[in-house]
Amino acid sequence: MIAYKNNSDNNIVELVTDDDSPETGSADIVAQIEADMAQHGQLRILHEIRSPYGTDPSTFWKDARFALAHDKGFSHIALVTDADWLKKMANSTGSTLSADVRVFPLSQLTEARTWLENA
Repeated sequence: MIAYKNNSDNNIVELVTDDDSPETGSADIVAQIEADMAQHGQLRILHEIRSPYGTDPSTFWKDARFALAHDKGFSHIALVTDADWLKKMANSTGSTLSADVRVFPLSQLTEARTWLENA
């Protein structure tokens, strides 16, 4: 499941993936992101992946394609995960985006939020 949290006072959006059911509500998530882009312009995204196995690689590819298609809609992306393969994918995909992409371990969730708040 992916949880979505935004704050109408700023352009920071938080996504939390907490199990291996990444398709749950994905259409709603896309609609929410697009609505927040319409309201705020560029977004700063924090995606925390808590699942011990990360997420399905095909879902990560869908996320990457969405990010590439909406490249100008993101200024900063913080991926927070302990899954090594996701860290590697984020670093390689992030190099193709105009957004500043950083990867943080789960133990540094607070630091990831602080980085986005100060960006």
